[in-house]
Amino acid sequence: PRVIVKTLQRLHGAYQSTRQAGTTRSRPAPIVLSPLLRSLEATAALIAAQRQPYPAPAMTLRNSLSPLVRKVWARSPMLPTKRPLKVSAVRAAVVLLLVSAVCISLFNFVAYNPSALHEFEDFANPIVERAYVLSHSLEGLVHPLTEAASDYGSKTAQLDEQETWRQERVELLHKLYAIPRIFLENMSVTMLQRLTRQCEERKYEMVANGAGKDAKPRLLIVHAQNGLGNRMRVVAGGMAWARANGPRVVVVVWEKDVHMQADFLDLFDDANDLVVVNGLNEVWPFTRAREQDVSWSTVDLYNYMETETMSNKGALVVNNMGKHIYFRACELITTESVKEMQRESARSLKQLKPVPAVANLLFAIERENGVLSKKIGVHIRQKSIKSEFSESFDAETEYGKDSVDKMDYWRSKSSVETFIPEMREQLKRDPQATFFVGSDTPEVFFRLRAEFPGKISHLSLASAKDCENSRSLKCTQIALADLLALARTRLFLGSNFSSFT
Repeated sequence: PRVIVKTLQRLHGAYQSTRQAGTTRSRPAPIVLSPLLRSLEATAALIAAQRQPYPAPAMTLRNSLSPLVRKVWARSPMLPTKRPLKVSAVRAAVVLLLVSAVCISLFNFVAYNPSALHEFEDFANPIVERAYVLSHSLEGLVHPLTEAASDYGSKTAQLDEQETWRQERVELLHKLYAIPRIFLENMSVTMLQRLTRQCEERKYEMVANGAGKDAKPRLLIVHAQNGLGNRMRVVAGGMAWARANGPRVVVVVWEKDVHMQADFLDLFDDANDLVVVNGLNEVWPFTRAREQDVSWSTVDLYNYMETETMSNKGALVVNNMGKHIYFRACELITTESVKEMQRESARSLKQLKPVPAVANLLFAIERENGVLSKKIGVHIRQKSIKSEFSESFDAETEYGKDSVDKMDYWRSKSSVETFIPEMREQLKRDPQATFFVGSDTPEVFFRLRAEFPGKISHLSLASAKDCENSRSLKCTQIALADLLALARTRLFLGSNFSSFT
């Protein structure tokens, strides 16, 4: 009885959920199930016909099972196409087949051996009575399942509706503003809504400033590359450039790779109101996309990654208001005034608010290490670039030999032994000074604590060791909290040629 009831519930739930989602189509129920259910009903009738008057177990089985079969089967539980429930239905059919075979064999034995019927009644009575109770409680059991299936169907319908809206919005934005589809198709519904709003706001601003009613706002698409410090610098630079050369909508492309295993919204709060794309379905130089989408003719391309094809590193970005700008880099946009760009980028960096998880880490750092604004910050980046990644990572292919040699040179100049004399000088000026230290090497903490007892604070050693050479989500959040903690100190000693500094 349990198998039968559960199977009927599953069939009924499948039918209800697919009917709610509007995905069913009229077709006969699986032909294998009808004979099985009918055979159970017929078996009950066979037992009942063997004796006069009808024995109580047989009557109970027949009276409870027959209406149950007729009632449920009358609902024609059609199974959906292209759904995982199909497999469950087939499995249920096999179970029913086996149960039916056993029941028919047992009941036939009883039917042709009347002497065994009394013994069978004693054995079957508890089972049949339970089946009777279960059959009468079927409605109560099916009700919550039906409600759950209905909720599932409603959510599925809602998702289908959102996907339809998303596709329509992609086409609309592509048509109105000539935005390449590769960026639109990889945006979430939330980001498409945000992009639509910001485009409308920029258009209103342009019209208010004297542009014609056909004015079309353009995008600055910032494709941030490499590690955390590099990406923050690129995003902040893009925000600063758009503010000075607007009105433009800033779109940030932030893809996970060997350098970064956290999404933008894993680190920075959504209140920053930036339009973010977490990944693209094609890699630079987007050859197929550019061949198939004519809107790429409205995009000026700038790629500062010197080892990649079509690189124009250092090229002055021209503010052509008739075109979108795609900027791919790990450094600031080149402008006529470098100092102005650095100043405005610093202002933009302060606008990037961390997510609560990072803010909590920052709070914990300050709680454990004291008020950071009274400390001197020290950032020591001394590892060679090759030692930061696995052996399969080819740093020279990724960065270029000249860049690798330059980074390794400056990191060798930023060893802990280089910082110790300067830290001694700071203590001579202020004997009460203390230091908050950030480093890519946990051994640095031991060396400085031995050199300056009671003067050194830092991240917990457990976090430092766990995150050595790791770019995971957790470790990237810890790194951002470490960066923000260093930024709160009253004086800062940093490592040359380090974007983190």
